[in-house]
Amino acid sequence: MPGPIDIADRALGEGLERLVRDHHRRRLARTGHSGCLDPAPGSGLWAQGDPPPREGNQLDVLIDGERALGEIAAVVSRARSHVHIAGWTITPDFALTPDVRLRDLLAELAERIDV
Repeated sequence: MPGPIDIADRALGEGLERLVRDHHRRRLARTGHSGCLDPAPGSGLWAQGDPPPREGNQLDVLIDGERALGEIAAVVSRARSHVHIAGWTITPDFALTPDVRLRDLLAELAERIDV
């Protein structure tokens, strides 16, 4: 049974997410792109626009940092051809999980694929 802190955390988190979502919907509407968030019914797309998403791609929205970083470490470690990393700020000593540092993961991958 959730305690009062869990209940408050959930309510606050849902409220913040709603504010951010509404903010972005308003911005897209102002620029004439509000349809991007509402794909055509039955299209199977998470968004619409040009160009359309390429086949074979997948989008997973990961909000929780611990889960997201663990997923990133797992997916990157399974890369078969190449890895591209882009971000505002990335440091080699960044810990993706308690046992995996970005530097070590990329060094291991560089032995077998382009990084």
